[in-house]
Amino acid sequence: MFILAGTKEFLEQFSSITFDERPFCDGDAVALCEITYIHYEDIVSPSFDDEPVSFAETSKKLMEIDEKRVRKLGLMISPNLGKRMMVMANSERYADVKIAAFRRFYSVTPAVQFVAGTFILPDGTVVVSYQGTDDTLAGWKEDLDFFVRRTSPSYQYAIDYINEVSEKFDGEIILIGHSKGGHEALYTALKCSPAIRKRIKYLYNNDGPGFYDYSIFRTGAYDELSDRYRHFVPSSSFVGMLLAHDYDYKAVKSTRHLGPLQHDLETWQIADGDLVVVPDTDILSKITDVFLAKLINRADDKSLEALDRVIGDLFIGSGQETITDFAKNALSAVKGAKSAWDEIEPDVRDSFKNAFSGAGKLIKESIDVVKSKDVKEEIKNAFSFAKAV
Repeated sequence: MFILAGTKEFLEQFSSITFDERPFCDGDAVALCEITYIHYEDIVSPSFDDEPVSFAETSKKLMEIDEKRVRKLGLMISPNLGKRMMVMANSERYADVKIAAFRRFYSVTPAVQFVAGTFILPDGTVVVSYQGTDDTLAGWKEDLDFFVRRTSPSYQYAIDYINEVSEKFDGEIILIGHSKGGHEALYTALKCSPAIRKRIKYLYNNDGPGFYDYSIFRTGAYDELSDRYRHFVPSSSFVGMLLAHDYDYKAVKSTRHLGPLQHDLETWQIADGDLVVVPDTDILSKITDVFLAKLINRADDKSLEALDRVIGDLFIGSGQETITDFAKNALSAVKGAKSAWDEIEPDVRDSFKNAFSGAGKLIKESIDVVKSKDVKEEIKNAFSFAKAV
């Protein structure tokens, strides 16, 4: 029996175990979610008209062409992904896996950061992976848009992508995603055609945030997918508690203690290919859940418009494209953002500030709720727009 601390150990100990010997498991979903952050679009065609290519050979070629680009993916992304990619590339388990149609769309206005790739397992099973938020400021702005604008162009990109997958390949489909990618994988599974949904073997949502309201969960599609839905959050989840989310999750043991740090998939513990789960999320995660629900519930249309305007203007005003750029050019970036702030109308700035006023009181209320009430019911009540849940 293997007792594993993370994807590194999983990949090393499963390197000689083929998919015939051990079918697709949690560890594979985590590993493939991680390497979807790597820039495969540098080599892999975005079109399904082109033939799938060897995952192993493509990974090796990426390292030969630009090892630095593979290893340095941004301040918010693990620098170890390149090493794990090469362990996969040199393993028997992934030797016959192919990759197809790796796509990356990026836009500042509207904010879009969409990445998806398809991995074909030796038996023909298709694994569609949606990438989470990367180092780009547009990606972080898009995360906000899921709430304040209640949509994003990425939703349509995700649906279009799965439609093309279903036309190109026969057989079963596994949808996976981490963070925003998990959010998009769930959205895709619920909004795709019934014919495609029937082909979904598993749906992996790894610590993905929720939606504007609970309506997406009150559907026949959600009920239909329930026995194939693999929803995981770390035991001290922060990202997975954002917005209106479902509670059909399992809490995973992490090697780190704080919620935001546990979001990193390489900290998730795996044993015999399965994620190691604990009875429930911890008290910090529950407090976060209640606090964010209360904070969001207070936001009226004026506050949401202010959030959208201010964050967008600050990101653009900074003159930076990525968080890494912001860190390297902190002085000029802050000056640019300050100038953008000064140019925003006073009433918009006031609405933005009011959206976060009284946060301390809400934290105290959230702690009291976690101590004395059913968190799930309290949060449902907090979302005034989530009726008849």
